[in-house]
Amino acid sequence: MDKQIMNDILISVIIPVYNAEEYIARALESVLNQTYEKLDIIVVDDGSDDNSLDICKRYAACDKRIKLLHKQNGGQASARTYGIKRACGDYITFLDADDYIDVETYANIIKKTDIRMPDVIAYNLIEEDNEPVIKKNKFPEKYYDYEEMQKDVFPYMLCMENFLNLEFFQILYVNS
Repeated sequence: MDKQIMNDILISVIIPVYNAEEYIARALESVLNQTYEKLDIIVVDDGSDDNSLDICKRYAACDKRIKLLHKQNGGQASARTYGIKRACGDYITFLDADDYIDVETYANIIKKTDIRMPDVIAYNLIEEDNEPVIKKNKFPEKYYDYEEMQKDVFPYMLCMENFLNLEFFQILYVNS
C-alpha cells in the first residue's frame, strides 16, 4: 500500500464505559500511545455512577482525538451502537474499558491492508489472567468474498442481522 494512503486511513476506536474507574485509564493510555496516530477515539460513558466519567473527561481535555459522549445506561451493545453512529473513520474497532492493546496494534493492522481496503479485519486477542494466552480467531488469513463471509464468518460474529448488511465484503485476518 502506498505510504500516503496508509497514513490517511482513519480508525475509529469505540470504547464503551460503565463503572470502569479502575481500568479505564489503562485502556485510554493504550490507545493514546499507539504508534499509528490517525485515530478517532469515541468514549461512550454508559451512565457510570463511579468516577469513570471524570477520568474520561480528564483524558478528553488533553487529547483532541477523544470524543467523549455520555448517555443513559443501556448496556454495552447500546453504547457501541451509540458510538458507531458518531464514528467517522474508514475502519471501526472496539476496545472494552477493562482491556488494553499493544502500542503497535493499529500500525500492524494498517500494514496488513493493501489497496483492496478490506471491509472487515479480524485479529487476535491476548487474554491475561496469570499468564498471557493468545486467543486466535478461527479464520484463515485471506480475503473472503461475500459467499464465503456468509458461510464461514457471519455465523461467528455477534448481532450479524443488525450489524452488517452489505452485498459484498472483504475480510483480512491479521495473524499478529
